[in-house]
Amino acid sequence: MLSVPAHIFTYNLSFGSLSCVKLPSLSVKLGLVALLLILLLLVLLLLSPAEAELNWVVKLVYLHVGLVWSALLFYAASVLLGAATFFTKRTSLAFWTESFILTALVFWILYFVSSLLVAYLAWGGINWAEPRLRIAVEVMVAVAVLIALALIGEERVKRALCYGLAGLAAWGLWLTRTSMLHPEQPIRRSPSLTIKVFAGSIFLDVLLLAVVLAVFLRFHSVLSSQARVEVG
Repeated sequence: MLSVPAHIFTYNLSFGSLSCVKLPSLSVKLGLVALLLILLLLVLLLLSPAEAELNWVVKLVYLHVGLVWSALLFYAASVLLGAATFFTKRTSLAFWTESFILTALVFWILYFVSSLLVAYLAWGGINWAEPRLRIAVEVMVAVAVLIALALIGEERVKRALCYGLAGLAAWGLWLTRTSMLHPEQPIRRSPSLTIKVFAGSIFLDVLLLAVVLAVFLRFHSVLSSQARVEVG
């Protein structure tokens, strides 16, 4: 079987098209952007203020909040993109839906890991009876199952609909959350403007990292699909 070198393709983000010309790798550019965002994130975490009760652990809470809301925004976008793909039958939207739901799942897993770390450091252990931890696991399982079911089929429009349902399931489960030990909206209720500014900046940085990952996944998904067509 003839193999197609990935570097011979130019990718057009606007239209999802590929043409056979040499070009600097988009992956390298995205990697550099991601590296800069990670460095900025580390600086923000380092400079962010501690808190009287949690001390330096609150810095992890800032990251924790950024991860969960970035994931939730991408889940919401997956719902909208999945619906748009279903009604318009546009394959380009299907690729975006796939990259968004995968990005949401990656950041949700990171959020879950951060939940365990923050719980251990803040409470001295992990309480598996905490409803938010249980919901986090349920979301991971539900989304992973729906993604696996979507990947069974070959039709990308139907896949996108399944991805949209995965995002809807994530939000449906999230809205049922309650708390035992977890404080409600601790950052928004904080009287400190500095804490809110740093938390907001860290959230935006994490959200941009999610965007970079989504673009990377979409690029490679289209590229792989086109390569299979060319060699098939």
